[in-house]
Amino acid sequence: MPLNPVPSAGPGHKAGLLRLSLIGRRIAWDGFAVGVVILALGVIYRQLVIGRVLAGGDLHLYFYPYWMAATRAFHAQGSLLWNPDLFAGVPLLANSQVGVLYPLNWPFWLFATPALDNVARALHGSVLLHLVLAAINAYVLTRMWIHIWMPVTGQSLTDESRAITAARMGAAIAALIYAGGGFLAVHVEHLNQLQALAWLPLCFLPPRPVSSLADDVSQPGRTRVMAIVAFAMILLAGHTQMAFIAALGVVIWHGAEMLESLWVRAAGSVESRAHPAVGTRSPRSWLRRGVAPVKASLGRLAPFALAGLLAGAQLVPSLQLAQLSGRSTDYAWREAVSFSVSPWELPRALLPSYLTAPLLPEGVAYTGLLGLVLIGLGVGVILRRRVAMGPAALVVAAVFLATGGYNPLYLLLVRLRVPGFAHFRAPARFLGLFVLGAAVLAGLGLTGLIHARKWRTGVVVAGVVFLALALELWAGGQTLPFAAATTIRAYTDLRPATAHLVAAAHAGEAAGLAGHRFLSISETLFEVGDREELMSIYGEQLPDDAVWAYMVASKQREVLVPNLSMAFGVPAVDGYDGGLLPLRSYTTFSRLLLPEGTPDGRLRENLQTIPESRWLNLLGVRHLLTDKTGDVWIGDVLYDRQFQPVLVQGDVLRLASLPKGYAATGLRLLYTGAGEVEIELLDGRVLRSALPQSVEPDVAWPIDWEGATEVLALELRATDGALTPSGASLVDGRLGSFYPLVLSDVFHLVHSGDVKIYEMLYTPLRAFMVHQAEMALSVTEALDMMAAEDFDPMERVVLMGELGEPIGGAAPTPDYVPPSVQDHRVHVMSYGPTRVIIDVDATREGYLVLSDAWYPGWTARLIPQPDLAGTSAISVGPGDASDLTIPVLQANLLFRALPVTPGRWRVTLSYTPWVIYAGLGLSLMGIIALLAYVFAVPQHRLTLTRSRGAPKGQP
Repeated sequence: MPLNPVPSAGPGHKAGLLRLSLIGRRIAWDGFAVGVVILALGVIYRQLVIGRVLAGGDLHLYFYPYWMAATRAFHAQGSLLWNPDLFAGVPLLANSQVGVLYPLNWPFWLFATPALDNVARALHGSVLLHLVLAAINAYVLTRMWIHIWMPVTGQSLTDESRAITAARMGAAIAALIYAGGGFLAVHVEHLNQLQALAWLPLCFLPPRPVSSLADDVSQPGRTRVMAIVAFAMILLAGHTQMAFIAALGVVIWHGAEMLESLWVRAAGSVESRAHPAVGTRSPRSWLRRGVAPVKASLGRLAPFALAGLLAGAQLVPSLQLAQLSGRSTDYAWREAVSFSVSPWELPRALLPSYLTAPLLPEGVAYTGLLGLVLIGLGVGVILRRRVAMGPAALVVAAVFLATGGYNPLYLLLVRLRVPGFAHFRAPARFLGLFVLGAAVLAGLGLTGLIHARKWRTGVVVAGVVFLALALELWAGGQTLPFAAATTIRAYTDLRPATAHLVAAAHAGEAAGLAGHRFLSISETLFEVGDREELMSIYGEQLPDDAVWAYMVASKQREVLVPNLSMAFGVPAVDGYDGGLLPLRSYTTFSRLLLPEGTPDGRLRENLQTIPESRWLNLLGVRHLLTDKTGDVWIGDVLYDRQFQPVLVQGDVLRLASLPKGYAATGLRLLYTGAGEVEIELLDGRVLRSALPQSVEPDVAWPIDWEGATEVLALELRATDGALTPSGASLVDGRLGSFYPLVLSDVFHLVHSGDVKIYEMLYTPLRAFMVHQAEMALSVTEALDMMAAEDFDPMERVVLMGELGEPIGGAAPTPDYVPPSVQDHRVHVMSYGPTRVIIDVDATREGYLVLSDAWYPGWTARLIPQPDLAGTSAISVGPGDASDLTIPVLQANLLFRALPVTPGRWRVTLSYTPWVIYAGLGLSLMGIIALLAYVFAVPQHRLTLTRSRGAPKGQP
């Protein structure tokens, strides 16, 4: 019997009018249902709707900086290919989590001017857009499947009209549960996951659209195309794990549908929904009964390969980055199963957060108590009709996989290094499939509830359930992070320390140079100095948790925790990604700064002491940002304890900075060990004092002199064993004043507020020449070479390569002896994100080293200066010596180096990765293939019967 038959209504024109009436009613109900859902979501996410912002989480610290960079690039103030502000430079487009090629990001970047507040509003606008999109897509999915699972079997237009209404009310409840439930509510801070979740429902659309008015399909394959495009959008959104979860969910859903078809055919039931029944009982017919569902399922899954082609422009660069990523290897099994939901904590994951403390940050998947009741009703429909095995399988499999480390099968998959299981953390994210499957079942349950009662009663009950569930989901969201949304100034306020670094960066940009990098090693344990003022402004305007969120955000902006430096245009040494970044070379190099390195790139949270000056020079660090939590008061004198150098016997520390015009009568010194101090005074006196053996770092050793005078120089020397000075202050005994000193021969203090900023006395070079090279045949060998105490990166360079060949192709000259004097000149002409121009005047051959990360796609050319004849050239292959392409070598584990011969050259580096063009080619092929797939689908009729197990004449 065909689905949703439309009985004759008299004359043809009258029947046509009735059909048009039903079409109008369907459209009206769709608009009404979606509108009501969006209104309910506006109540649930009220804090975001009224313009408040989420501060302190990934939306603020990760996506906002990247959106600032992308917006600047869209307005021709940056590059979408390369990001120079994190990790000493990394690819931008290739980092899939940014979503550079995700189409729904482009309007926000294009229409938001690159101002802090505009981008913050655009970012939160994207969050709201995708919540609405998630609701609409869940509505479409549920409505379509309800029409298949619960087809109309009545003989009147009234039955048809009521079926339209019931299906749309069920779809509305599913949309509300999916977009307003706990899983999406807790992931509003994770934008790329939210974007993937918004498109997820469309991946499960039925293979053909189902008309509620007739049994034929005017555009066969349309919904399959929608599913393909939706999966491509998930890939472009950039959260790789969510793409894997979506793909696995599609396989589970269609696998369950296939098993359902096999079960029905084996039982000799009526024809399946997708395949005509075989009318014989021969062995051949049984084989055909079994093979047909398998072929159909494979046919449904195969077109999803087109999604990979469509997303090729993103996938190809990301695959290249993945090969060089610090996360290119599998996780250790313990890390791979981190953030699993333990079976005994499942109630906390599935119950509303107003009943139990939520399992933050990942294990929140409540659908509301009423939602659970509706899911139970949906399961009842499944048992009666033997339908909806897809969403039921999705629910069961999702809970099973979310247990992760508590699941023997999941552990086995991780141990066997199965892709997808061994490469990602947080199995709790599989709960996204649970919420979608549960939402569809709840919609099915509500539709069954409407049909089980008198029509008017059912509609009233459904309306009451919808309102009650919306209220319940709102109550559940009050304990989640988005409920603490705060003022937009949490994104835009420029804190004093940040302002200082921004001014320094702008000064470099004005000169056409790359901004000097900074390294932050400050915790956020300090108290903001203007706390009382902020409380007076916001204390009565915002709830306590929103004020607290603003205070935390103020601290984060003050120390520019990763990745906020990118938002303010200040280049940082480190950063944070959690996905494909940092590069493996960065992770390895970090072992020179930390014993175990930092796999996620966050130096700030791991560094206990300031790195050696040679590594800061190599990284191009001009500023250090620290807090004052380590400083101490002893005897009414403050000591700056940020620098605590260890001097071995014979070492001398000469302080780089002393106060001008400060007349002191003495010095107070904190130290351990033994040594001596030499003080040169303005009046010509030179004082030398022995420092006796001391093991009490909190006891100040006094050194006084007659008369108050300015100190011109101060040296500390280790004489017997080691000497570790930890704090020093000049004092004026007449006035009871003091001046803390910085125990460094390189840095001086340039800002002291809530935090401190130290600046190098000289400008670190972003490009310099060296004349001695060593070849390392392995990463371990290179690390050992550089870790040697006598290694000076300003004198030598370690080139990375295998079997004597460096990456890039040209053989180095490892036996070259460096000259005794500097006989070269390096002048940076311009330093853009993807193009660097440097003039080099070299009288000896050597290597031009840049303090930027090496990565495939960077090319370099040597152009002789026109005013100098007879310039010699390096032999790098055939070609004219007047304009040479030279290799960009991987040097000192992380950086770039270029071989340069004597002469006056203009060196031009540019980032033109071939993978971008390869990816664009695949995407173009995908578009052509998708169009061919659409127009090659044969036109035919789709006949669906009433649900199995339902008495004739009943829905």
